[in-house]
Amino acid sequence: MKLVDSCGWLHLFKNTALADTYRNILQEVVTETLVPTIVLYEVSKVLKRDIGESVAMECGYACSNLKLST
Repeated sequence: MKLVDSCGWLHLFKNTALADTYRNILQEVVTETLVPTIVLYEVSKVLKRDIGESVAMECGYACSNLKLST
């Protein structure tokens, strides 16, 4: 199981210099990726502020198949 925090998702979705590092981590064979609901909230809030609501929604859909933790 993997847990990726808010900064990891933001690097990935914003395609920063560390995006490839996080992409490689997430592409490894793993049975589950745990995404706490607070992480989804934080990521969507920052993406909405920095890039726009439509991008934040698309990224939320990208995480919709991951196991969520409350």
